[in-house]
Amino acid sequence: MNLSDWASVVIVTYSHRRYMEDCLSSVIANDPLEVIVVDSGSVDGTAEFVEENFPEVKLIKSPRNLGYGGGE
Repeated sequence: MNLSDWASVVIVTYSHRRYMEDCLSSVIANDPLEVIVVDSGSVDGTAEFVEENFPEVKLIKSPRNLGYGGGE
């Protein structure tokens, strides 16, 4: 694999559990990708859903919602 063939996808989310399955399934289907989800303190189980159902995704959990511009 050449470096030009590789990409990272970063998804910043806050309480969007209902969209994560479709979103992550679609992104992962486009190999080769590194997928990173930055969860901004979701209160609907988004982070737990990602951990349980998409172990290949790197999950960064923020303790509070910093907004999309503040995604760590």
